[in-house]
Amino acid sequence: RACVEQLLPFVDKWVFIDGGSTDDTLRILDSFKSDKILVVHRRYEHEHKGADGRQRNTYLGLIPDGVWVLVVDADEVISDTGYLLREIPRLAEIEGVRKIYDVHMVHYFWHLGLVDATLPEHWVPRRFFKKSEGMRYSEVEHPVLMGFPGDDGTGVDRLDPGVVLHHLSNARGLEHLVKKVKGILGEQ
Repeated sequence: RACVEQLLPFVDKWVFIDGGSTDDTLRILDSFKSDKILVVHRRYEHEHKGADGRQRNTYLGLIPDGVWVLVVDADEVISDTGYLLREIPRLAEIEGVRKIYDVHMVHYFWHLGLVDATLPEHWVPRRFFKKSEGMRYSEVEHPVLMGFPGDDGTGVDRLDPGVVLHHLSNARGLEHLVKKVKGILGEQ
């Protein structure tokens, strides 16, 4: 609910790819009664490592070229929506400006009680961009946008680090929390 409430006033269209929600996500989206929200039902293949990339390619195929895109998950909010409104017109007028940006992210676990401090700074790749022909996501567990000039990293910039995407993970108990933290640290 927090994600939609925050961003809905600032978007022209919200494409939500439902991978088979079993929680209240669809009911929450429906409660907004907004024609800005487009829900696409696409079964999420949890066992397939490329499922996240397939999900993202689904919405990418629905977005016309030339449109600015901010990729957020349902458990994320951004610190400064006004920044995006100020930056899009400015960036659109600058010749040769990079149109693909990494976004600074902070992870919170267990109802915001624990901040992930395993990295001094965490940047999620290519979460804010101007859509262009040929863009697609790799079909891996953590997909990265590619298919544009400079997708080797040379065509990517970072948004102002003061603009933070807050990832509000919810661990389902201490055992689940430990498993998540070990996954981040690369431990078994």
